[in-house]
Amino acid sequence: MNDEIQQPDQVALTLFGGGKPTNAKIIVTRLGVRIEGKLSLEEWRRAVFTWKSIWEAFHVGFSDIIAHGRKEFGDEVVDQTLEAFHFDMADVLKCYAIGQLPLDLRDESLTGEHYYILAQGLPNATKEQGRWAAIAKKEKLTAFELKRSIQKGKVVKLDDIKRESGQDSGIPNIEGLAMTFQRWMKQAGGEQKILEQSVEWKKHFLEEVDPIIDLAQKVDATLPEEPVEAQPVEPKAA
Repeated sequence: MNDEIQQPDQVALTLFGGGKPTNAKIIVTRLGVRIEGKLSLEEWRRAVFTWKSIWEAFHVGFSDIIAHGRKEFGDEVVDQTLEAFHFDMADVLKCYAIGQLPLDLRDESLTGEHYYILAQGLPNATKEQGRWAAIAKKEKLTAFELKRSIQKGKVVKLDDIKRESGQDSGIPNIEGLAMTFQRWMKQAGGEQKILEQSVEWKKHFLEEVDPIIDLAQKVDATLPEEPVEAQPVEPKAA
């Protein structure tokens, strides 16, 4: 089925001005973008804004497109199409999560990352999602601040996060390194999937993580040796 799905060579975006389409078009190809037709300065600025909007609303808009496809064509067709177009699974999962949120939670002050945090951190909790969406809007929380606030159960700002994580000392948060690794492991399919990879893949993996292993060994060498507890000596039988 996937081989039958043809990927378009290009996509044309039409710019609108005053509610009417302009003569110029933005042609999106796999190699980049070209403009067909004459753009006025105002139309060019509208094109810049359009591209910025697409970037910022990618996951939210994609979740709407997926939801429309599921409604009109069914889950199987949608899944086959996403697989044929080689979408990153992380993006797909994020869009699925956003698609579970009620539409009335959306607000111009919130981003796709906010919606993802609400969906992931408060699954199937519509009232709590609405409450934290309102808090994020009122307190002007970033997506990262919203995530930590939900975890803490209270509003937490970036300065508080830095102070708690020790970033004020100039050392980046160690938990962020572990989180990145855990996310990579999940995308790779987990420990068992990694152990089943080819010899060449495993060699490349070891080359990539060698600097981390080397540093870990050096850090371990700086730790003081733990004293060995003396074992009680039982008296010998007479």
